[in-house]
Amino acid sequence: TAALEGRREAEQQAAESRRSLMTANEKIQELETAMRTLKGSLSAEATSAIEEERAMRRAIEAELSQALSANDEQKVRHEGHMTELRKEKDVEFEQLELRVRTAMTRKDGVIDDLRYKLGLAEARVGEYESLLEKQRKELLA
Repeated sequence: TAALEGRREAEQQAAESRRSLMTANEKIQELETAMRTLKGSLSAEATSAIEEERAMRRAIEAELSQALSANDEQKVRHEGHMTELRKEKDVEFEQLELRVRTAMTRKDGVIDDLRYKLGLAEARVGEYESLLEKQRKELLA
């Protein structure tokens, strides 16, 4: 009986061990299923985050491209405006230079004319002084 009882106990322990093993296997399967589900969820979140980042990058690149394009257009307009201003200023400078040259030529002509008239006046003064001297000598004589 003791052997029988020992055997029963051993069988009960074996049955208990089998039940514990089955429970442990079920837990392992549950955990593996949960782990696969979690991996899938994380993978989907990572994929979503990557796609969101790519979309954001494309939007930023498009915005940057648009800004660069607008900047290039503005630069071209500015350069055209500067070229036009340079042309206008060149024309204005040429006109001013012509007016200055004309004024200088006129001034030189006036100075030459005044020198000529001064020369004539000095010659007349010389003649009058000479005539005056002659008349003085005649009166004193």
